[in-house]
Amino acid sequence: MGQVLSSALDSAGRIRSWLLNSGIQNLSRDRRAHGGFSAWYELDSDLYPFLYSEITGYAITTLVYLHTLKKDPLLVERAEQAAEWLGRCARLPRGGVRTRYYLVPHYETPNYSFDRGRVYTFDTAIVGYGLLQLHKVTRKRLYLKWAREMTDFILFKMARPDGLFHPYYDSRTNRPGEDFEKWSDQAGSFHAKVALLFIDLWRQTGESHLKDAAGRLLRACLKLQKASGRFVTNLEDDSTHLHPHCYTLEGLVYAYHHLGHHELAAPLRRGMAWLLKAVGDDGSISTFYKNRRFDFHERSDIVAQALRIGSLLYGLNVYRTPGLSSVLERIRRHLELFIYRRPSGQKGGVLYGAATDGLVRMHLNAWCGMFAIQSIVMHESFVGRKRKVSLEHLI
Repeated sequence: MGQVLSSALDSAGRIRSWLLNSGIQNLSRDRRAHGGFSAWYELDSDLYPFLYSEITGYAITTLVYLHTLKKDPLLVERAEQAAEWLGRCARLPRGGVRTRYYLVPHYETPNYSFDRGRVYTFDTAIVGYGLLQLHKVTRKRLYLKWAREMTDFILFKMARPDGLFHPYYDSRTNRPGEDFEKWSDQAGSFHAKVALLFIDLWRQTGESHLKDAAGRLLRACLKLQKASGRFVTNLEDDSTHLHPHCYTLEGLVYAYHHLGHHELAAPLRRGMAWLLKAVGDDGSISTFYKNRRFDFHERSDIVAQALRIGSLLYGLNVYRTPGLSSVLERIRRHLELFIYRRPSGQKGGVLYGAATDGLVRMHLNAWCGMFAIQSIVMHESFVGRKRKVSLEHLI
């Protein structure tokens, strides 16, 4: 077992090195770009197509998380550069966060453009949560101020009467919007992860309305869970994309742990049990469920998310069915297959996999790498070494 654990942590170390040294974080002298993280690196065209605010938020949390594992001032320095880019270039006066800054013009999609695109509730929450993690280690009040602005934007501009949130604010019409072609463009259970922002801001300020907001949101999300355990992520066709299904479980487990909402244990168990139905004998995981069947495509962020939530629920003793540890080990070994190993400046990046159209995307993906690091470390800690769960800096 010791050799297995050592191998897993070696994999996490390779991904860490890629995040710091590959160029996925823009370190140019261009103030419009310096500090931001690209969504991915394209192997076949040698391009970083765009900087992504949501992913830069994840990156801040990742860097702080890595710093807590092994103190390194470079990690905090890079996190601050990322935060400064967000504050300088992506943060809007109304409190929301712009989506993508395109480095390659022909990639630009109007809905996501910095200049005229949508401002997403989810992206804003991920950035705000990252800033709170950075505030914990630097104690710089500016990061807390920005996170509070983003929280207020979500609570006072994006709230819906049913307890969920509008998915985006349209900067062209100056009003919230929703459409149903994509799971992220509609209100849904994946907004359970938005509760991380409310919970951590409550933990830092003690303001009870934030705790109440998290509870109200999670109760609304639970209404979208089927008896089978799956969360519907597209309301038009009753389908489930496993990426936002995992986001939902991440929000629920965070509230279970930090708010003591133990009534969430049952929906967490059902959600995890359903998720495991998508796992193949080799540890592979389907991406999509529709018309009572799973597809055969997969992407590495879902593999990492499944490993992470499974390791957390195992460590918290919320879900420990016979054979679970063996399934999680298969998933972990399968996840390592996505790590790019060819000798180059991109060694250690994590391949994305295939989109729902079945076509493989030949890029090394930033958030897949970030999720993979945390899932591998959590699996080693909570399943392999049976350590007590410490749920901070959830990427």
